[in-house]
This record gives sequence, C-alpha cells and structure tokens, in this order.
Amino acid sequence: MKTIEFYPTPFWVGVILLILILSIVALKTRSFTRVFFSGILGIYLLVLIGLTLFPIYRASFHIGMPSASLLKAVEHKINLVPFSYGVELAKNGLLLTYHILGNTLATVPFGFLLPLAAPRLKRRILWLAIGLGVCVELSQLGFMLLFRAAYRSVDVNDVIWNTIGALAGYGIYRGAAWMGGKVRKRIGANDKKADAVRMN
Repeated sequence: MKTIEFYPTPFWVGVILLILILSIVALKTRSFTRVFFSGILGIYLLVLIGLTLFPIYRASFHIGMPSASLLKAVEHKINLVPFSYGVELAKNGLLLTYHILGNTLATVPFGFLLPLAAPRLKRRILWLAIGLGVCVELSQLGFMLLFRAAYRSVDVNDVIWNTIGALAGYGIYRGAAWMGGKVRKRIGANDKKADAVRMN
C-alpha cells in the first residue's frame, strides 16, 4: 500500500496558501499584530493537518462508488456514540488517557490564537471549535473512501475532546486578557501617582 506524505507537496501548497492569505490580511487590516497572529495560527493549522490527516494510505485512486467490502471496513472505523470507546482503548487506561489528552491539547492553540488573529470571530468560538473537529473527522473519512483504504477511525469523541480543547484555549486567552488589563490599570495608576508626586 502506497502512502502520501505531508512533505513536500502538501506542505508547500499549504505554505503558499498561507502566504497569500497573510498578504490579504496585511492589505485589509494594515496591522502587524493581526498579521503576526494570523501567521502563527496558519502555521499551527499546517502542523495540525500534517498530524491528523497524513500520511494518507492509498490502496488505489479512482472516482466512483466504493466497493461493498470497503464500505463495510470503513463502517467499522466509525463511532457515533459519545464517550464510547473501542475494546482496545477501554481496556487500556493509559492509552485511553493519552488519546483523550492528545485530542484535547491538539486544539488548545486554536482557541487561544483565533481571537488574536480574528477578534470578530471570538463570539463564534464554540461553533468554530466544533467545525474544526468535524472537518478533521470528515476529511479522514473522505480520504479513506477516496483512496480505498480503511486506515483511520472517525470518532465523535475526537470532535468532543477537540471542542473542549479549543474552549480551554479560549479560556486561557480570556484569562490572559483579563490579567493584562489588570496589569495595565495598575501601571497606569502608578504612573498617575508618580506624576502627582513630581508636581508636588
């Protein structure tokens, strides 16, 4: 069975797309901060794509209806029952913990970086977090059907933990913003006191 690796072709296509997007952001916002955090978010998404979708295992490639045997094999890879895990994970607490933590931590940067890169989207963070997890799982399903190889699992639990991770990242962002506001107020108050002392 052949494989399609993330590097070099998909990686460089992603880099070129990221450069184009950053150019558009720079022209529209003229904000170094927005461009910087958009770049960091873009790099993060490239890494996430590389880790979750690649390598792609390819038995064959052709457009058309998948065979009955492939559909049956893929069906066994799909879990739509929340918090229900396969026998292998259920019996191995360490592996299950690793699975949950991996899916949760993978999207923490998304929740933290998105409000910095696109402040207008922070009110939609819940739906965007769900959308991110769903896109990853549907992409994995699509690649299995397209390349005729049932090599990954499509699990609703991954979407749940991805969403929780993104919301945790957003919570960290809100906490950091709150702390930053407090620090700025304290610095401002100290500056005013210093000015008052100088005037006296």
